[in-house]
Amino acid sequence: MPSEVLARLLRRQDGHATSNGLVDHMPLPDPSEEVVQLRSALMSNRRISLAMGILMRDQDIDDSQAFTYLRRVSQDSNRKLRDVAEDVIHHRRLPPDMRRAERLQS
Repeated sequence: MPSEVLARLLRRQDGHATSNGLVDHMPLPDPSEEVVQLRSALMSNRRISLAMGILMRDQDIDDSQAFTYLRRVSQDSNRKLRDVAEDVIHHRRLPPDMRRAERLQS
């Protein structure tokens, strides 16, 4: 969890003990790697939001329904949510194979 890592880093720099009074000897992750992971997560979040917007427009549904739909397709197809979102973005609508799957489930 990034906030816990940041808090440990700040305590270590200040020379303070942890909240339970013990000195924190856990190795800290590489901050540059954490930045890369956070940037990747932010980009994935933006792409998923864009795909949700496309579905909201295309299917006339709200944001909760759009996310639920993307998540269900992700789980049913055993694919990462961000990959499903990229397909929606690429086709600018629900890709044909997803529409077919939706009809089969209805």
